[in-house]
Amino acid sequence: MTGRLPLLLLAVVISSVVAACQPAAQPVPPPDVRPEDYLISVDDLPKEWRPSNDPQTGYRTQVCGVDLEPSEPAATASARFSMGPFGPFVQQYVRSYADDTAEQVITGLSGEVPGCTSYVATGTRQTKSATFLIKPLRLDTAGPGVVSWRQTPETDPGLITDLAFFRRGNTMIAFLSYSLRREPDPKVLERAIAAVPK
Repeated sequence: MTGRLPLLLLAVVISSVVAACQPAAQPVPPPDVRPEDYLISVDDLPKEWRPSNDPQTGYRTQVCGVDLEPSEPAATASARFSMGPFGPFVQQYVRSYADDTAEQVITGLSGEVPGCTSYVATGTRQTKSATFLIKPLRLDTAGPGVVSWRQTPETDPGLITDLAFFRRGNTMIAFLSYSLRREPDPKVLERAIAAVPK
């Protein structure tokens, strides 16, 4: 495993390069929108977990034809935790919208992910496009509103990642779970999702 794999995850799967043409005016969040209220804390995880450096990146990409961030969020928050320098890691993204974007994305993923086997993540000036093989991921305690899958880069070696998306009203919540030395444990996502405030 090389040091380039985390960069592949951050630059392609959850691209740190936001689209070059940004809207001139940012959406105004409703007064009651506080995406940080949906962040989990290290106390929600087993005692071996610690806060980890949060890259504060976005995830501008399409999965199986569904744009994960089709419009600019009104407000955002994020966090990351780990059990060591090689993982496992769990990363959380919260995106609050002033409209029904979160519902549209979750509805799209619910319809497309179960029958999808791969997708291409478009690269940037610094990275190449990459193809990921995916399969639905069973999370026993997550509930019916959660869309989850495991993705593996088509090229080998690659970083296997478990992902889960769901919403609370007009706020979309995403979790990624991965490790640099072994496959991720689905129980990590189950515990993280259970800790999100209702």
